[in-house]
Amino acid sequence: MVKSLHQKSLPCKILVNNTFYLSPKEKMQADKFKIEHIHPIHGSKEKANSISYSFENSSGIGIVVVVKCLVCEVKLDVTDIDYW
Repeated sequence: MVKSLHQKSLPCKILVNNTFYLSPKEKMQADKFKIEHIHPIHGSKEKANSISYSFENSSGIGIVVVVKCLVCEVKLDVTDIDYW
């Protein structure tokens, strides 16, 4: 296969849950979000986070990756459109 001069070489994506992958940029943003959303556990001195990932393909172009904190309900779109 011949690459065009305009194509760029992208790093491999990282497997999240045996189904979907995150680019290194998406993983970095999601990890930062997880650190920012560490909350106290009710009735305990310990802290933890509870994060969900959603993968949507409503655009038909690429997969949108959204990270959500299940404690405070904040969402962050970490989509790396370089992989579209």
